Amino acid sequence: MQLIDSRKVLVVEDERIVAKDLQRTLTNLGYEVPVTVASADDAIRAAAERCPDLVLMDVRIKGERDGIETAEILKSQFDVPVVYLTAYADQQTVARAKLTEPHAYLLKPVKVDELRTAVEIAIYKHDIARRHRERERQLTTKRPEFAEHLASLGTLAAGVAHELNNPLSFVVANLDFALTELRREAPQLGGSPWLDEVMHALEEAQIGVERVTQIVEELRAFAQPASAPYGRLDVNHVLSQAMEMVAPEIGDVRVTTMFGGVPAVLANEARLGQVFANLLMNGVQAIAAKGAEGGELRVRTTLADSGQVVVEVRDNGIGMAPDVLKRSFDPFFTTRQPGQGTGLGLAVCHGIVAALGGEIEVQSTLGEGSAVFVTLPLAPPEIGTNSAAATTPAGARVLVVEDEPLVRNTLARILAKDYRITIANDAHDALAMFSRGDRFDVIVSDVSMAGVSGMALHDALANTDADQAQRMVFLSGGSFSGETGDFLRHMSQRHLEKPFALSQLRGLIQAQLERLGRCARESAA
Repeated sequence: MQLIDSRKVLVVEDERIVAKDLQRTLTNLGYEVPVTVASADDAIRAAAERCPDLVLMDVRIKGERDGIETAEILKSQFDVPVVYLTAYADQQTVARAKLTEPHAYLLKPVKVDELRTAVEIAIYKHDIARRHRERERQLTTKRPEFAEHLASLGTLAAGVAHELNNPLSFVVANLDFALTELRREAPQLGGSPWLDEVMHALEEAQIGVERVTQIVEELRAFAQPASAPYGRLDVNHVLSQAMEMVAPEIGDVRVTTMFGGVPAVLANEARLGQVFANLLMNGVQAIAAKGAEGGELRVRTTLADSGQVVVEVRDNGIGMAPDVLKRSFDPFFTTRQPGQGTGLGLAVCHGIVAALGGEIEVQSTLGEGSAVFVTLPLAPPEIGTNSAAATTPAGARVLVVEDEPLVRNTLARILAKDYRITIANDAHDALAMFSRGDRFDVIVSDVSMAGVSGMALHDALANTDADQAQRMVFLSGGSFSGETGDFLRHMSQRHLEKPFALSQLRGLIQAQLERLGRCARESAA
C-alpha cells in the first residue's frame, strides 16, 4: 500500500474495540495513526504533542466535554479538520455539529470506502483552504491597500450581482417562453413578415440578455469564486471543451495543442472551463490587436516536478508592457475600448484558481506575446460510485415559494404545462398550507425572502415534516457566506442560481423527483 504523504490521523473514540478497528483500517489505507484517545483532555493533549492532519471524532466520548465541544477547541487552537463518526443522527446533535463546520458527518457503521473518501477529501480541502489563507495573508502584508480594495470590490460585486439576478431571471424565462410559444405556433400562422420581425427582435433581446448574464456571472465568480461544487476532472477534456466553445472566435489563428498524460484535478467543471475560455479568448484578442498574419496559440498540459498539473496558454500577440503586466490581475482594469470588456476576466481567473489551491502566473513581452501558466493540485484517489436509474412521475404537484411577484408569476407560467402548480407568496403562506395538511412532490423555494427565508422554511419543515423538507429545491440570486453559504453548499444538488434557462429549472425538478423515487425504492427493498 502506498502511503498518502504519511498523514497523521487522531482517532477520538471511547469504545476501545471500535477505536482499534478504526486505527487498523486507517493504517491499512496508508495513514499514520500513532494513538487513539477516549476523552476531550486526552484529545487536546495528543493534538498538541502530535500535530495531526485530521481528527476522526465520535460525538459521545468520556468526560465532561462531548466530541462537538472538543472539536471546537481543536479547530480553534490547532486549525485541524474534523470528521465526525457517530451513531447519533438526531436533529439536535446534527444542528450542533453543523456549527463546528465539520468536513464530514458519517454514521456508524461506516463502510471503508466512505471513510477513505471522507478523510481524503477533508485533508485535501483543508490544505487548499490553508494555502488560500496564507496567500491572502501574504497579499495583505505586501500590498495592504490592494487587499482592502479587493475586499471592498468583492462586496460591491456580490451586491450588484444579487440585485440584478431577480429581474434578470424573469426576463430570461419570459423571453424563453415567448420564443418557444411563437416557434410552436409559426407553422399555423404561415409566412408572416410581422411574425418573423417579432421573433427576430426577441432573438436579439435574448442575445443581449445572455451578455448581461455573462457579466453577472463574472461579478458573482469574482465575489465568491469557491461557491460551486467540485468533482474529479480531466484537465485535457475541459481544455478541449473550452477550445470548442471559443472556436468561432479563433478564426484564422493557428492552434497547437500538446496534451500530456496528466492526473485528474478536483474542481468545478464550469468554473475551470471559464478560466480556460477566458485565457484562450485573451490570446485570440492579443493576436488580433497585433494585426499581423501568422497568429498562433499554443496550449500545453504537463506534470510539474512538484506533482501538480500545469496548463500553459501561450500566444504570439501584442504582449504587455511591464506597467500593464503588473496590473493584469487587478479587477476592472482593462486596456480594451469601452464596451469590449469588463476588466474582470483575469481577476475572475485568479480567484477561481486560488480557490482551488492553485496558482496562476502571466509572463509577457510587449510586441512578442504572452504566456499564462495555471498550476493545479491533484485530486485524491478516485472512489467508485453507483447510480441507479429512476423514473419520474407525470403531473407531479409542485409548490413555488417566491416573494418577488414577477419571478413568481413567471415560474408559475413556464411550469404549468408540465406540473400541477401551487403558488405561495412567501414562506408564511407556505407554512399555512402545510399546517392545513397540503403536501407536494417538489417544493421550489427562493433562498432570500423577506421575513422567513428559504433556509428557515426548510429548517421549520425539518422539525415538523421531514418528508416535505426533503422535497425542497432552492433558487438563489446571489453569493452567500456564513451559514447560508454552508447550507447551499450542502444542498448543491438541489440548488439553482438565477438567472437560469427553462430547461435548467425543469432539470432541477426532474432530478429531485428521480432522487426521491430512488430513495423510496431503496427503502422498500
